[in-house]
Amino acid sequence: MTVSWASLFFICLLPCTMGVSDQFQLEPMSAAVLKGSDAQFIARVTGSWEFMAWTVGQFLVLTVRRNTTILPVEQYSARFCSSDNSSCVEFTIHNVSRSLIGPVTCAVQGSYGEKTVQLSIQENGTISIAGPSMKVMYDQQVTFQCVAAGWYPKPTVTWTLNGNAMNSTLDNFTDNGDFFNSTSVLTFQAVRDTTVKCLVSIPALTSPQSTSLFLAVGKKLVLTFCV
Repeated sequence: MTVSWASLFFICLLPCTMGVSDQFQLEPMSAAVLKGSDAQFIARVTGSWEFMAWTVGQFLVLTVRRNTTILPVEQYSARFCSSDNSSCVEFTIHNVSRSLIGPVTCAVQGSYGEKTVQLSIQENGTISIAGPSMKVMYDQQVTFQCVAAGWYPKPTVTWTLNGNAMNSTLDNFTDNGDFFNSTSVLTFQAVRDTTVKCLVSIPALTSPQSTSLFLAVGKKLVLTFCV
């Protein structure tokens, strides 16, 4: 049987106080954050409690005692959500790296037990777009290529023409073990001046990362015949 560090911590503390009305929530259940940013989790405890422990992976990183000052430990910190509300604790992991991917556990002494959520560390890479760099003829077939390099996990690549979503003609993804690279190709008939945009997204981004090119299209030729 596997026993977490948080559980062992509480075995060594004061006897547990049992209570059928005790409630304990930990959120979010999963968090996707960018490498180098902060990951935050909130524990809400209803009822009487004294000690709380936070475990990242297999390591006990921070302990909290109710109604006392919480001192940070290395890249980990916590605070009560408000000065007059010790039932809510906000736990923060600063400057996250992919070595921290996995479970984050909060254990509360008493009948609460422990709850575990999942932490996903993601990385946004670069985007470049290539296509016709000069004015093209009306109804000419044009091809654009969007390259997304150094992303984790596998990104979603989409296209828009003047703000309207378009399906790619070809998509190719490669995985070098650490990052994903993508090449997406879009081919269409040019019939008007068009802003071509490539958008790349992963769950940790609040909005897609994008790049665009402007395509100038010549006027449609109208042939007239004199009799």
